[in-house]
Amino acid sequence: MSFDLSTNEEEHFIRLQVRGQKMSSNLLDAWRHMLNPSQQTQLKPILIEDHMDGTRSPAQLIELEDVLRRWRFPRELKIAIADLRREKDYNDVQLGETLAVNRGWNNIRAFATVDEAEAWLGLKSEEKS
Repeated sequence: MSFDLSTNEEEHFIRLQVRGQKMSSNLLDAWRHMLNPSQQTQLKPILIEDHMDGTRSPAQLIELEDVLRRWRFPRELKIAIADLRREKDYNDVQLGETLAVNRGWNNIRAFATVDEAEAWLGLKSEEKS
């Protein structure tokens, strides 16, 4: 299956949409894309809309975290992942969040919807009555 990655830099954050198969090379391409120097210097929060098919094993998630550490991926960068194709019995993105937080990546969170992710990033203002 093909891999598609699109980026839209908005005023207060960067929206990254990924589609395709959850293969190691595709995931690494998506994370590498976030290391773009212009994005790195601004450290704008990132919203990832994950439309990818398939799942990652715990070992593969640990490997991804090891790669991010070797790349010196900025830990202070706030990243919300809207996992829009969650598997019913196994949620690899939620497990990835747990592994990341346990390894010191305190600004990465997984959500079931874009609205929840945007709220965590502080992009949604509360509606006034």
